[in-house]
Amino acid sequence: MGDFLLYNSYMKKLITLALCALTMISLSGCTQYLDSGVLDTFSGITFNDASFVYDGTAKSIYVSGAPEFATVTYEGNEKINVGKYNVRAHITADKYVPLDLSAYLTITNASFGDITFESKTFNYDGEAHSIYVTGAPEFANVKYTNNNKTSVGTYTVTATISAANYSTVTKTATMTILGKDITGVTFNDQSFIYDGKSHSIEVSGDLPTGVSVKYTNNGKVDSGTYKVTATLSGQGYNTLTLQANLIITPIALDNPGYFYDACFVYDGNEHSIVVTSAPKSATITYKCTNAEGKNSFKNPGKYDIEATVLVDKNYASTLKATMIIVDDGIVGTNPSKEALTIDENLTWDELYDALSKDNFTQDYYDGCYDVESLDDPRPEDLLTYDFSEHQLRCHFVTDGKQAYSKNYSTYDEPYYSYDFYKEIGNDVLHLYFQESGKYTDIEKFPKEAFSETVCKVEASNAFAALEKGENGEFLLGLDRDDYYGDVGYPFIMDGKFIVLMEHSRPLSSGYRYFYRVYIFYNIGNSTVELQSRGYPSVDYVENHCGIADYRLGGVKYRWASYGSYSNLKSYYSAELYVSYRTKIFLKPGTYSVLPYIYDRPVMAIVHYSYYNQYYNYNQSGYTFNLFVNEDGYYQGEYEELGKLGRFDIRDFTSDGGSVNYYSDWYDKE
Repeated sequence: MGDFLLYNSYMKKLITLALCALTMISLSGCTQYLDSGVLDTFSGITFNDASFVYDGTAKSIYVSGAPEFATVTYEGNEKINVGKYNVRAHITADKYVPLDLSAYLTITNASFGDITFESKTFNYDGEAHSIYVTGAPEFANVKYTNNNKTSVGTYTVTATISAANYSTVTKTATMTILGKDITGVTFNDQSFIYDGKSHSIEVSGDLPTGVSVKYTNNGKVDSGTYKVTATLSGQGYNTLTLQANLIITPIALDNPGYFYDACFVYDGNEHSIVVTSAPKSATITYKCTNAEGKNSFKNPGKYDIEATVLVDKNYASTLKATMIIVDDGIVGTNPSKEALTIDENLTWDELYDALSKDNFTQDYYDGCYDVESLDDPRPEDLLTYDFSEHQLRCHFVTDGKQAYSKNYSTYDEPYYSYDFYKEIGNDVLHLYFQESGKYTDIEKFPKEAFSETVCKVEASNAFAALEKGENGEFLLGLDRDDYYGDVGYPFIMDGKFIVLMEHSRPLSSGYRYFYRVYIFYNIGNSTVELQSRGYPSVDYVENHCGIADYRLGGVKYRWASYGSYSNLKSYYSAELYVSYRTKIFLKPGTYSVLPYIYDRPVMAIVHYSYYNQYYNYNQSGYTFNLFVNEDGYYQGEYEELGKLGRFDIRDFTSDGGSVNYYSDWYDKE
């Protein structure tokens, strides 16, 4: 126990000596404390940092936790201005080891009150203008940058507000000095044709006094389109910037080539249209103006292609054409409908009535074959698709609303062609094109005329060169419409009605027969489906093809027999091309002119000329009266002309409208 007390007394003395050293008490004082045995240390006293915002008054910091009997003195307190100060606190008391502590007194910048710097607008008056802050105290220093302006413009002004013991504030505002607007001046695009000289464009109008114009990118020689900028400025006026195009077009080529519209049936392959017969030295570039790409497309759609035929940059032409890709037609039969039975019991009237309902399928073959003698038999497979001399093969299907025809020709080079008749709204669009893209024709007509101008045109082929027997049977006949006088032969084979029309012509050795074969079947249950993908709209046809009104078209040269009928004036009774595409041959001696469109008789002027006149001089004055006969068909009648001649029928009018077409008739008497 004695050893522990001795050790404890020893450690207390060591600690006291250390505290005395730290507090710089004299060794004798420490010895006194040690000897007295009553020296103690302070505890629980803190001296913390503190921060104040400058307000013009003195600031101090103090210890906390010091006992009431202790004495505390400070060094570095009582500060006013912004800064960071080290404050020392000295704490003493009897029988305590003195304690020194330090802490930081921080005084931060004060903030200015509500200072505003507002934008302001002045009207130009030739004087200098400035804008100023409001709310800055009098002791503050305000410095402005970019102030004090005279000229028209918009200026960003900076105000810097500063003062001792305050945070510096920077504010910006806009000063606008408005000038007069420059009016009465225009800058328009202007085009020139390349001539090797420099061309420029200028503003037009009266410039106000003191206003000048500076041009950028003006004065050009070579072909191209140049964006020219005209900058108009003057003291007291707002600067006006105008832009216009200086266009120098190349000299058009005399023969840039040919660029035609084309249609294709979608087949998964890329299709293009090209310029033909262009100069050999020309470079041709293509671009599509309504779709991504240049001139190669495979998906159904309408593509507007622009071709630039360039010999050099100053000699070029631009050609435009449209490429249309459509889905192929889908044809077949409707199993819910019963087709007309075609056998040996079929009569003329039954077939006529069935075809008049505008639902049938027809195959058409055309060609020629040679024989040594007129007594030689026909080729055995002449009436079949496989006959090798067929130069044209057609497959036509109609359901009474739409129609589809696919044709294969070998007359020049083998190619397919198509006829699509698609009902769109109140119209039917007729799209005809060759598979090779060499020829395209797009027309429209009212759907009310579809039966007369399409269906019955095709149906009439069954009756063109046949005669009706007393008992309604089919008899051989002569096609009076054909110049060579085709003889018509009816056949019924394999449930199909077939008409062979042919005539012979002598050769240097033997004879050559020219023939047409019409095969009708699926009468009453044919179906047609034409999809809309890629099919042109009515608006496109009207705007692109130039057909603003319904019209009759496809008028061709016609031969007619001149004859007299008892107790009647002499008149032509043969069929006339006055339908949409071709003749309407329903009954011998009659023809139709779209009764749904033209519901009243019309007039035409007959121009007559003699063939013995060298210049084919026309004499007018013969009136051709067109009227509806007892069978409901339009028919013509006029005074006997006498000599061999020709007349043109023009300007059929009805209800104030006009349909122009041309037809040649020749007297074969």
